[in-house]
Amino acid sequence: RPKLSWLRDELGPEAVAVTLVDATDFSGPLGPVFAGLERMRERHAAAGGGPVRLAAELDLHVRAASSADAFLRWEAAVNVLYADYPASILCPYDATRLSDETLTEARATHPDLLEGGRLAPSAGFTDPATFLEGRARLHPPRAAGVSGR
Repeated sequence: RPKLSWLRDELGPEAVAVTLVDATDFSGPLGPVFAGLERMRERHAAAGGGPVRLAAELDLHVRAASSADAFLRWEAAVNVLYADYPASILCPYDATRLSDETLTEARATHPDLLEGGRLAPSAGFTDPATFLEGRARLHPPRAAGVSGR
């Protein structure tokens, strides 16, 4: 919430043209979160509309490994969700706070990286379907009633 206030203050009168959404509105089970993002896309990126710019800060460094993994799968899927829309999405990660493994996986879900003020294609980007398929192999769903041992 404090960051939303900072953004409003920085935008000044232009803030009325921006939809600011508290990240807590997108917490919880990822299915409903994804559906909410899809509704936002439909509302703001409809055919013939102008470009949409999203900034989404996910604190992967404070999440449990399973939650961070779920969000990385979600980020890969967002590439597909917005593929046919005039949208750009900025995910501001503090790379100094992420493990090497999480940083590598985050790079795999982002086609472009902004590092040191320069935008460049991500050498580690993985096609979303391939990324998701690989994650499914690493974390297959457990059958109901089956122990994790």
